[in-house]
Amino acid sequence: MILPANTIPLLHCSALAYCNEEEILTSPHLAPSLIDPATIRQYTTDDEMWSAIVGKSPFGTIVAFRGTQPENWSEWLSDASCELVRSLFIHGRWHRGFSLACNELYCRIPDFCPSDGPVISTGHSAGGAMAQAFMAFCDACERSITFAAPMLGNAEFADWFDANHPCVRVEHAGDIVPHLPPNADLLGLIPQIDYRPVGSVVTVGTGNALLATPEQRIADHSIAAYLAAISG
Repeated sequence: MILPANTIPLLHCSALAYCNEEEILTSPHLAPSLIDPATIRQYTTDDEMWSAIVGKSPFGTIVAFRGTQPENWSEWLSDASCELVRSLFIHGRWHRGFSLACNELYCRIPDFCPSDGPVISTGHSAGGAMAQAFMAFCDACERSITFAAPMLGNAEFADWFDANHPCVRVEHAGDIVPHLPPNADLLGLIPQIDYRPVGSVVTVGTGNALLATPEQRIADHSIAAYLAAISG
């Protein structure tokens, strides 16, 4: 499968999501993201664990979710809350931590209107899973393109999601995160953590995530590695 249109600008949008409001306007990722700086708004949960930026580009309104901050242990604990739970209006079971975090953040983002054009969600790492979860919440979101996203729900959830939400996952061949949380095949058929990926996948770069050293896995998970593989 070939990369979807606007993959590179969306990866830069995902990088911008890691910035605070002051950093966004001076970030080297701003220009290649194609987002109009005057339209960018940042939304953050009360505890500042999670955030997203919303802005307009020539190809639609972009909602980009920040991935996990390595220094924020609360976020790591949310990522680790991998119990599969049910929610209203969602078929199957999905990641407890991501669903709760996205629900809180979704409630803070204003409703979209037709003049906003197509709404596209994106994000890197945990931000990619949040972008997928946002699509499940937001009827206005037309598609999602994510980078290095961990899995979001079980097989029943994945079947329901794929029937209703167009999503492309971009994954580096050497990145271990898209293989997480581990599913029942690796954990002795424990149904509570039987994860399956959603959407279709485009693999970029080289390597083997299951055989790579920890240092290489970390390197191949970075936005820099994804930019190099996609642009290369």
